[in-house]
Amino acid sequence: MEHNMWHYLYLFVHINKKDYTEYNGMELYLAMRMAKNDVSFFPNYRAMALEKFQGHWGDRSAGSDSINGARTKTPDEVEQLKPLKTSQEVKLPSPNLKQLNEEFDSQIAIREKQKEMEDVQRQLLTTQQQVLALIANLALGDLNPSAPPQKSQHFFVD
Repeated sequence: MEHNMWHYLYLFVHINKKDYTEYNGMELYLAMRMAKNDVSFFPNYRAMALEKFQGHWGDRSAGSDSINGARTKTPDEVEQLKPLKTSQEVKLPSPNLKQLNEEFDSQIAIREKQKEMEDVQRQLLTTQQQVLALIANLALGDLNPSAPPQKSQHFFVD
């Protein structure tokens, strides 16, 4: 059986969209776990196909302890690698460094354009709301019976 992350996403969306009165047993169970932000049933960082061979490789908790131990050592190792990183940054070939700088500059330009577009969108939304408010006021003014009728100035009075 194949496990695809999109199947799990479909399941999450299905449970969220479906009316809770129509849940079957499994959907109700998963909805209750999701309401508690418990997604341990989601196979994150583990392969379902490899869990069949769990007995051959030993206890799963022993493997997770070694992973947790490696994660606690990571900050110390990062501190040790910082001098190497700075020395390697200097040794980058100029074409790669030039391309990296160009990419960085283009990203900055894209972000600036995006901010400009967002500002224009906000202005457009504000203008749209003002126009809708004016239209609503005009419509209410025409339908308001308490307003005195105005005589037309286009007709001649004899």
